[in-house]
Amino acid sequence: MRSVGENPFRLDSPRPTIPFRDYAYNEIRYRALTQTRPEEAAELLTMAQDMVNEKYRTYEEMAGWSPARFPPKRASESAEVPPLSRRAGAWTSQPAISDLD
Repeated sequence: MRSVGENPFRLDSPRPTIPFRDYAYNEIRYRALTQTRPEEAAELLTMAQDMVNEKYRTYEEMAGWSPARFPPKRASESAEVPPLSRRAGAWTSQPAISDLD
């Protein structure tokens, strides 16, 4: 997209439809915090929701930028991105030893 003068950032996901609180409370670790430290849990959830809102607002803003706002591609950046592989519980572009055989 950069080569044809278009914004290289495409926002293709919709704005979150549920509050972070509802999402977080699907996990026991977050629900447990509300039982052991309810004031801190409420404060942290408010902060997390504010961060989610700000992050998406930033993405919306970037989607509206002109291509000139993005730095040009450096010669050192290869045109091909190596595929990701799952290794030791994390995604990495480094091949696993078993991938080399």
